[in-house]
Amino acid sequence: MTQRLLKLLVFKLNYLVLQKNVNYTMDTPTITDQFEVTWKEKQYPCKRLLMGDSIVFMIGFTQRPLCLSKSIDMNRESFWVSIPHDTKLTHVVFELGKQIDQHYNNQ
Repeated sequence: MTQRLLKLLVFKLNYLVLQKNVNYTMDTPTITDQFEVTWKEKQYPCKRLLMGDSIVFMIGFTQRPLCLSKSIDMNRESFWVSIPHDTKLTHVVFELGKQIDQHYNNQ
């Protein structure tokens, strides 16, 4: 994980936390689990990172890692989102989020 991406993740998550009026600081991310996900018939490493009270999944695509998190909308429906949010990646995020859910539901 690059130092620049780590700083961006901490910044983005701190921003989200501040929007919810929660006052706590985020520590250095801790890797709590590692497994693989499949995209376009290729396997990619996925790391589960614990950052304060937030969980972020970092998928190690070769060009640039993709970071995902699960969120809840106003109707209490959960959905996956990329960090930073990119509407062009909606389909990718949905498919990879399903695989992450399956990984934890099968344990």
